[in-house]
This record gives sequence, C-alpha cells and structure tokens, in this order.
Amino acid sequence: KMSKEKIDLLKLMGANVILTRSDVSRGHPDYYLDMAERLSQQRGLFYTNQFANNANIEAHYRTTGPELWQQTEGRINAFVCGVGTGGTLTGVGRYLKEQSPDIEMVLADPEGSLLADKVNGLSAKLPGSWLVEGIGEDFVPDNCDLSIADHAFTVSDQDAFMYTQALFSRELILAGTSTGVLLTAALRYCQQQTEPKVVVTLACDTGYRYLSKAFNHQWLERHHLTGDLEGL
Repeated sequence: KMSKEKIDLLKLMGANVILTRSDVSRGHPDYYLDMAERLSQQRGLFYTNQFANNANIEAHYRTTGPELWQQTEGRINAFVCGVGTGGTLTGVGRYLKEQSPDIEMVLADPEGSLLADKVNGLSAKLPGSWLVEGIGEDFVPDNCDLSIADHAFTVSDQDAFMYTQALFSRELILAGTSTGVLLTAALRYCQQQTEPKVVVTLACDTGYRYLSKAFNHQWLERHHLTGDLEGL
C-alpha cells in the first residue's frame, strides 16, 4: 500500500525497492520484517530494525519530548501520537511523564490495527487492513511501551483521509494521512474534556508523498473515501 511518491523518491536516491505483501502476518516469508531480516544476512546489507532499535526511543526522549515541553512552557496536558515503531510514544511519553506524571498520552490508531484495543483492555482480535500509511500494527513492536498510553482512539480510513484534506483546505497544512488519524483522535479527546487543556499532536509527514492517493479524487472514490468536508 506504499504510495508511488515514496517509492519513486527511494529509487531516485538509489535504493532497490522491494515491495512485499500487506495481507500476510509475521512468520510468512513475504512479511516485510521477515524479509528484511532474511536479506540482512547477505554480505553488505544491514538491518536497522527501527522497531527494536533503542536509538529510536532515545531520539524522541532527548529531542522531541524536551522540545514539546519547552515550546509549551511546561503547560502541555496531553500528547496525541500514533505508533508505527513505538519510538515516539515511548520516548516522548517517558520524558513528559518525568516532567509531570499528570500529562496524558493518547494513542491514535487506524481501524484494523490491534494497538488501541490493547490499551483499552479489549479482547484480542485478528488485525485487519487499513489504507493509512506509517502507523498501526498487527503486532506490538519491542520499542512500543503501551503502558505509557492513558487513552486510545480507533480512527477509520474515512475519517483519517477526510481530516487530512480538511487540514489542508482550512489551514493550508499539507500533511500525510497518518496526521489525519492523529487529528481525529485529538479532536475526540478534546471533546471529552470538561475544562480547557493544552493538547499537542504532530503533522507526521508531508502530503507531497500522498498526492496520488489522499489528494486524488479518483483514487478516493475508488476506495469509497470521499465525503463532505463541511460537516467536519
């Protein structure tokens, strides 16, 4: 389900792009992580394994977390993020909760991913599929400490794509579709509050990498993801 723009950019940089199936789970030879591990055994190849590389967590603990704390002058009450590798949730969450245990970490998860259900204590179910790129998983990455999450919201592809478009049409912020998931969850969290709070989320990616999908009316129609932005 990788966008054409991402593939073309990687090829431009000289990468050999190997597309894998998105309808298989861990243990299948065509599953992307299993294939990456297998390829890393070849001479000259190295598997960075961002899902279990502690440098991922440390980067967010040392930079993203402190930046959020400083930019809000310590007034942040909640941080909304998704999980791809878990580095952001775990690194930012650890830092912010060290500053103030009352800060709430909110997980935004695509419908079909199993992570939100785990946070919400729901019974395990088979993961589904989703069109949003970059976040949501069919397993819990080693880098992902879900105990840090205080709340979790499941967001449909429909809402994610529509809020991505609305963000551009209203604020001229051209972001990726995972941002639509985060924005939807942030708004739902805010609607549940009874007093004003400083709630922070991220624009995770540039929309230039999704012009052929999130901002392509024909593609959206083909996947039944069109709707009335005025109603949002």
